[in-house]
Amino acid sequence: MVQEGGMGGIGGAVSPEVRSDVEAIKSDLAALRAEVANLVQDVVSAGKSGAGNAGSRIAEAARGRLDQVGQAWEQATEQGKQLVENIQEQIEERPLASIGIAFGTGLLLGALLRR
Repeated sequence: MVQEGGMGGIGGAVSPEVRSDVEAIKSDLAALRAEVANLVQDVVSAGKSGAGNAGSRIAEAARGRLDQVGQAWEQATEQGKQLVENIQEQIEERPLASIGIAFGTGLLLGALLRR
C-alpha cells in the first residue's frame, strides 16, 4: 500500500518544500551564470579601454567577481545539501511511498527509454 504524503504520489510529484528548495537552487545558479557573464564583460571592456591600467583593473574585477561566484557556489551547495537531507527525511518517514515512487519512476523511465 502506497501512502501519499510529503513526497507526493507516484509519478514524480514532490512536496512544496522540496520544490521551493529546487527553485532556490535554480535561481542561485542563474545568478552564478549572470556573475560569470559580467566577469567576461568586465574583462573585455577592461581590455578595450587601454593597456596602461588594464591588467590591474582586470585582476581586481576578476577577484571581485570570483568572490561573488564563490559565495553563490557555497550558497547553492548548502541548499543542495539541505535538499538532500529533506529528501532523506521524507524517505525515512514514508518508506513505502518512497519505494512506490521509485518503482513508478523506474517503470516510466524504462518505457521512455525502450522507444
